[in-house]
Amino acid sequence: MTDNPQDPSANLALSYALFNAGELDQAQDVLIYTLETLNPPANLVVGAAEVMAAQGFTEEAILFWLSASEANPNNPTIRNDAGQYIYRQATAPGLQEQQIFQGMQERFPESPLLRVMMAQVLITTPRGALPIRQNQITNLLDGVLAANPDFAEAHLVYGNFYAIRQETRMLPNKPGALLPALKTRPSGCCAKAVCSSIGWRLRRRPLAVPPSPPQNQLRKAHENTHHRR
Repeated sequence: MTDNPQDPSANLALSYALFNAGELDQAQDVLIYTLETLNPPANLVVGAAEVMAAQGFTEEAILFWLSASEANPNNPTIRNDAGQYIYRQATAPGLQEQQIFQGMQERFPESPLLRVMMAQVLITTPRGALPIRQNQITNLLDGVLAANPDFAEAHLVYGNFYAIRQETRMLPNKPGALLPALKTRPSGCCAKAVCSSIGWRLRRRPLAVPPSPPQNQLRKAHENTHHRR
């Protein structure tokens, strides 16, 4: 550190040591300084996220994942891995999603990935609460799509929302009918997804979004992924 106090890798190593020594406030100060001032490269930030996750520092791991995602918005691998980790933590037994998202919202108020993951968690935990969460979910996703019409994960989570809404009989069952809200969803670059027990997993290859998918196709896709669990 004395040779190069501006070296991000050295500062991150210092923060790890402070965390392990129980000096949490100092460790967080070094961590925030590194992210906000030293502009560490993506691979270093992702590595730090994995280290924090492995050591059980969930909040810090999410901070690193979101920082990596915000700094590399067009990297689908980072967005995918960040989204999966955030979803797993937000749906872990004994935790409320507010515990995970409260602090992150203050630091990343406009993060599209964070807003999409908040919507996904609201959709799935628990499903019985979906009727009273509809407006919050659609507000989150509409806000993302207004600023980022081609944000793949927002389209995917909207698909999950309508599939689960149909499953819980909140939409009339009219075979072949188009989902009204999906008619107005902007088309653009998206990625195929399959649901898993820990959330959604994006494939690496971007695909074109088909215009307004039929209701029965969404339901069939959801049922197929449900049977694979």
